[in-house]
Amino acid sequence: MLNFSHPILATLLLLSSFSLSAVERSLLNQHIAQPEKVGEGSLTYLFWHVYDATLYASEGQWQPEQPHALSLTYQRALEGKQIADRSIEEMRRQGINDELKMASWHRQLSQILPDVDQGTVLTGIFTEDKTTVFYQADTKLGEIEDPDFGKHFFAIWLGENTSAPNLRKQLLALP
Repeated sequence: MLNFSHPILATLLLLSSFSLSAVERSLLNQHIAQPEKVGEGSLTYLFWHVYDATLYASEGQWQPEQPHALSLTYQRALEGKQIADRSIEEMRRQGINDELKMASWHRQLSQILPDVDQGTVLTGIFTEDKTTVFYQADTKLGEIEDPDFGKHFFAIWLGENTSAPNLRKQLLALP
């Protein structure tokens, strides 16, 4: 496993950047009304292609409080614990300082996130009831019911303070 230290690396979620398969469409339809791609991009660290990311939302219009999905197709092997560690680190970078909450989120993420290899697809879905549900391909891995978690987790990629502003622009289809 490679050990990347890029701040945003630790997170997950993404379907292929091509048209949705029937399985992918079914998964998104369970949680999002009329899911359409908002944007897509890639994360590279130095010369390594780490993952491709795609953001989906209802009718392709992302709103932070509305259901959306972020899928990551990994291009490198990473340990699930690494991804969980980086996710928490990035949320801290966003200004979260409630250590009890962060410890709980870290424990939950560490139990949910698997080790990934090239081609592994992880998808995080922020649902109508503000739960974050994680899938590997079409298999549910687990969920975190805390609405604050979803807000801060997705801000790793979509928040104005993201450590990957170019990827954010691509995902949100900003000029």
